[in-house]
Amino acid sequence: MPQYTLGKQYTKTLEEAAKTGGFRGPEAVLRHLVETHAHGLMQRNQAVIIDTHAADNGARRTQEQ
Repeated sequence: MPQYTLGKQYTKTLEEAAKTGGFRGPEAVLRHLVETHAHGLMQRNQAVIIDTHAADNGARRTQEQ
């Protein structure tokens, strides 16, 4: 598994977030961020369906149609 390093500014921010947010430490903050936002990051390059029911029985249309 790759390891990553952070600059001083980000390290300081994580430490402050851990103190004020009730986390056990900077790693807990990072874990929370990944668990909370990873789903959205993984869907960035995928189509997302908004409606639960397809319009026109799922027929494909262009924007002009």
